[in-house]
Amino acid sequence: RRYIRADTLSPGVGYFCLNNRDRIKYYSYNGIPIMHTNVHLYPGWNLIGGLNINNIDVSLITTEPEASLIPGSFFRYDPIARGYENIATLTSGEGYWVAAESECDMTIDYTMQTGMKKRLIKTPDWYVTMRAGDNTLDFGCGRGATTGYDYLFDILLPPALPGEGQAAIVEDVPITPEFKRSIHPRNKLSWEITLSEDRVVVFDTKQLPNNLALYIDGNGNRSRIESNREFALSAGRYKIFAKQSNLPKRLYLDPAFPNPFNASVKLTFGLPEEGKVELAIYNILGQKVKTLVDNTLPAGEYSILWDGKTAEEKTAPTGVYFYRITFEEKKVTRKMLLLR
Repeated sequence: RRYIRADTLSPGVGYFCLNNRDRIKYYSYNGIPIMHTNVHLYPGWNLIGGLNINNIDVSLITTEPEASLIPGSFFRYDPIARGYENIATLTSGEGYWVAAESECDMTIDYTMQTGMKKRLIKTPDWYVTMRAGDNTLDFGCGRGATTGYDYLFDILLPPALPGEGQAAIVEDVPITPEFKRSIHPRNKLSWEITLSEDRVVVFDTKQLPNNLALYIDGNGNRSRIESNREFALSAGRYKIFAKQSNLPKRLYLDPAFPNPFNASVKLTFGLPEEGKVELAIYNILGQKVKTLVDNTLPAGEYSILWDGKTAEEKTAPTGVYFYRITFEEKKVTRKMLLLR
């Protein structure tokens, strides 16, 4: 399942064409008009071509065996917006991604031509948008939404462009686990996202209910999410979850876990309001070993992982260490033991 270079074009097959100009260019080609095509599809995503007529209704496309296509899985690439668009009709001259649940033969015929149609997606109770470069992901909750792939609420995410990575919401769904939009039932307030490369991401939480706080977990760290706050995330998998926003009533610094520790230790603290925060590690002589946090953070609970290394990325020796949080004019210090 990989991209391969093509020197000739075949009916029913879709292709990516790299335009080396700085503007949109339209290409023309000659040949016999295609009014009917059969395409063999494999489980998962398939790149297909259409016919030489417009407005082919995807709901009328047939397969053998029947009902082998995943509903709502037709996508075209928009070169201007640099993203995928979920579509309900096929247009002449364009290629498409479509997902199949099982191996099948798909038939597209000119008799399936209708007026332009657009898939109707239900509006959720609320959703949050995450932007990562050219990728945008939406996740939230809705009345009547179900777990897994819900055709009425969710939007799948086709494979990344040739040579590029992408961000995706990941669900426990066979064949097509990556989503562009994932709406959960009201009792399931967590999502997983993956980044195929390091990205700076920004969240828009304007629709998040006031009684909920949003957090992101990954690489042993937990941070509260607020609108327009940038997160520099490494490639990998992250968990996003919402919970009742019972904000800390005071500054606190929890005991280190585990303590004693060997490889790494988790340090958790809570802030009652937004403010300047420093979390630093000191040795028994009172010398600063490493600064873990030095930033302005919103109110909430945070967890930071210390990997037992100094500011110079050297391995810290066995011994007693102190970790101190400074918030505005307040300071809290605790002790932990590192055993090599």
